[in-house]
Amino acid sequence: MNTEALIKTPSSWFLVNVTIKPEWQELAIDYVMNAGCDAAVETPTGFQCAFPENADGEKTINEFRQFLTEMGAPNELAITTIVQTDWNANWKQFFKPVHIGEHLWVFPEWETIDAPAGDLVIRMRPAMAFGTGTHETTQLCMKFLEHNIRGGEVVLDIGAGSGILGMTAIRLGAEKSVGIEIDPDAKDNYWENAELNQLTGQMELQITGTPELAPQSFDIIVVNMIQTRLEAALPHYWDVVKPSGKIIISGVLSADDLSFRKFLEHSPWQIVAFKTQNEWIGYQCIVN
Repeated sequence: MNTEALIKTPSSWFLVNVTIKPEWQELAIDYVMNAGCDAAVETPTGFQCAFPENADGEKTINEFRQFLTEMGAPNELAITTIVQTDWNANWKQFFKPVHIGEHLWVFPEWETIDAPAGDLVIRMRPAMAFGTGTHETTQLCMKFLEHNIRGGEVVLDIGAGSGILGMTAIRLGAEKSVGIEIDPDAKDNYWENAELNQLTGQMELQITGTPELAPQSFDIIVVNMIQTRLEAALPHYWDVVKPSGKIIISGVLSADDLSFRKFLEHSPWQIVAFKTQNEWIGYQCIVN
């Protein structure tokens, strides 16, 4: 979703405030976006999404409610009707400048940059709930990148989305970031953000679930996905990191730390550090 996508008929919308536990949030957002949601933004208790105020929108909301019930996901949906201008103002209230780690900042494109001199700023044009710098899993990855980029690295960003992690790596001194993304709808926003930060010449994007990557070609791999997707995706990337490389992983709930560690025991990667933020945990790994 880009901001221009909202400037069209109808002029009023069903605004759905979804209160949902963190472990269900990404799955729920995927559902509404695939169901034709025109926008989704993260909130402190879940996310908001918007559907046209018509019979199709009402039908989709009811199907979404049924989907959550069938999945056993505890939730609360509060539905209001708003006009176009209200929605534009509404979603912007959730995107404020974010200070991450020691010297990293994420600024929405409409905010005036007032970060301290010497700090690194990434400008974003928000389009989805994840990849705006507000979510803990994104911030954990950015903190690990801040402590591991030395300069000149080639980075692989798996599940690239908005491109925020690849751009962070380049801002910190990496030479290049290669993004892998299975969702073709992410392409436009990825390149919008790359252009906004004047980084298009250092970024690449492959829209595929089966990328063609040379063995031992990356200095750093960064991946931010929910655990089920991590465990499905990571085996395809065991051999693409250099022997001296590092792997940064986030998207695991702290309550599931043990099960994810057991998964990695059967991999060529070894956990050497971890960080937690609220109920989430992130890992730094090396090649065994």
